[in-house]
Amino acid sequence: MRVFLIIISILQLLMIILNGIYVLRKMNKIGKEDGELNLIIKMCFSFSMIVVAFLLWRNNFEILRNYSLLILLGMFFSAIGDMIMASIIKLKNRLIGGMAFFSLAHIFYILAYLKAIAAYKESLNYLVFILIGMYIFCIILWRVFVFNSTKSLTLNIVALVYALVICTMASLAINISLTVSGAWWMTTIGALLFILSDFLIGLSEIKEKGPKNQSVWVWLTYVPAQMCIIYTLALL
Repeated sequence: MRVFLIIISILQLLMIILNGIYVLRKMNKIGKEDGELNLIIKMCFSFSMIVVAFLLWRNNFEILRNYSLLILLGMFFSAIGDMIMASIIKLKNRLIGGMAFFSLAHIFYILAYLKAIAAYKESLNYLVFILIGMYIFCIILWRVFVFNSTKSLTLNIVALVYALVICTMASLAINISLTVSGAWWMTTIGALLFILSDFLIGLSEIKEKGPKNQSVWVWLTYVPAQMCIIYTLALL
């Protein structure tokens, strides 16, 4: 099982990184700034992560059984969010729809971390302080780098709510890595990369001041974020 997961993880990283390098070089050569990864490659990653999360759940009969199920559900809703953002699933407002489904994904990740903390009989002693710091950071980041008065109030508010949800998820990830020994530090790395990935989306699609080829950079941060969150279970 572990050998299989190592092979899958290497293939996932290779296909995203190589496609990312190819797109960036191509865009630089032709003088364009709107490059995107291949749609099939993006969807292959999303659905392969569902398979990985499912296998980790099926093979987990220890105290983290419920945790692994919640992580699987989180990845499932993430994949729906990916399809919405890629316009495979067409909604009236793609960005709000994407944030809605990714919010559901993060809520399942939040519940998963709470289950893990309870399973290990650990405390939430650090959580209040982490949450306060993360929420302040989140609101400042949103106001300076995401909020756009020319966009609809609904979009701006949804972006703030989504940011608070993802910061809650990250706070719990940090708390569990501080209280439980083992590979839980990977969840913190994954959560922080998730914030970076979504920050790039907000900066580009709401503030409209993102980097060149922002979609490529979003995926180059999003992929390791999900991998850190999902694959942590394989290392425990």
